[in-house]
Amino acid sequence: MSVLGVALAGKEIPGQNGWHVGCRVPARNPAFAFIDEGDLYFTSFQVSGNDHVYRIRDFDGSEAGCDSNVVETVFEGIFPWPNAVQRVPDEIMNDGNKWYSVAAGFFPGNKNDGCVAFYNGELDSDITADSLIFMTPGCKTEQAEHDRFFYHKIAWADMDNDGDLDMITARVINDGPITPLDQDLLWFENDGTPESREQWKMHRIEAENHADVFFSVAKLPRINGEGTQTVIAVGSFYAQRLELVWTEDPNDNWKNTDLQKSVLIDTAGWYFDVHFHDMTMNGKLDMFASTWSRNGEYGQTMGYEMIGADWREPSSWSFNSVFNRFPQFANAGFGSPGGFSIARLGENDSNLKEHIFVSGDDDGQLYVQTPLSDTSWRYDTTSIYMTDDNVGFLTLTGATIGEVTAGEFTGDRTTDVLIPNYTRNEIIILEQDD
Repeated sequence: MSVLGVALAGKEIPGQNGWHVGCRVPARNPAFAFIDEGDLYFTSFQVSGNDHVYRIRDFDGSEAGCDSNVVETVFEGIFPWPNAVQRVPDEIMNDGNKWYSVAAGFFPGNKNDGCVAFYNGELDSDITADSLIFMTPGCKTEQAEHDRFFYHKIAWADMDNDGDLDMITARVINDGPITPLDQDLLWFENDGTPESREQWKMHRIEAENHADVFFSVAKLPRINGEGTQTVIAVGSFYAQRLELVWTEDPNDNWKNTDLQKSVLIDTAGWYFDVHFHDMTMNGKLDMFASTWSRNGEYGQTMGYEMIGADWREPSSWSFNSVFNRFPQFANAGFGSPGGFSIARLGENDSNLKEHIFVSGDDDGQLYVQTPLSDTSWRYDTTSIYMTDDNVGFLTLTGATIGEVTAGEFTGDRTTDVLIPNYTRNEIIILEQDD
């Protein structure tokens, strides 16, 4: 995502090719959005000034109920450049409350002291900050001197085989879209006493990797056929590498750093996002990824299908391009696509495979990728929303949408898409036409 503000030069296309805008909620520069048990959280950031985390309780995305949504400010000025808000597994705090995480920070000089923190989402917004537990240094907290890393998301897995979940994240230091000054893939050891508010012990994953922004964690089958083990897919934006990281420890204990391993799967571009997901619906996890466009290089979405028995071997992963013409921009600070959300069209979707909803990031569009075959990776890619119809191939400016989420938000049993439209200052619900 570009950190530059833009002005609309053209007009909005509020839905096309079978989709239309239903609900619009005014929201200042929404970027990351997350819905959990009916509550919508979204983050907002700018190059200067305070950044925010907002909440809408009992979010109603229907046209009839849209005006009833009340936006609460949960945090103001605490998190520089707040990124993903995620649900913390209930077993972590185990106190009957819903806890959430915020990962924060980005490369602008006044926003680069990021952190990861937990908070109690059951509290009223004016006292939620009292519940904050900072899991890392940063975010202007009163802590010892530290390097200014930024973080985008977390994940959970039992990394030391002791029966409880540990926290996984990636962090990076850099001064812009250039080679990072430092970067790490980390896990934090759950001490079993979260109420103590003490930071968990941090472990660097020593196997060679280039984790910076996004990654995905899953269980893949052990090569000996006895159960599964934790594997991390790293989609490196700055190093332009897709990697797998795991441990050969027989107990899947990542404390044994000598047995940590990694392998390079591909170098297809500036990896924006990567997810483990059963794209082919054959019971095996594939990897789906997006790469950001750069000068002289289009953005694309692609799948990596596990076709071999040994997932540790690059030859076991078959590359399949889904779409490879997301626009380049004349300004190197803009790119497309961003992240994606995978879902069926609704209860009556009879397709074997799911649809892929792709954020165009700085081209301001939302795309749907529709499966054309049950047995191949052929998809039709169609734009279903445009922020600005003047933005596109080789333009100097962009129009940005953030992290899109596909789900049922209007009560009609069909899939909608939640669009945080950063440029238009709106949360938008895109619905299917009747």
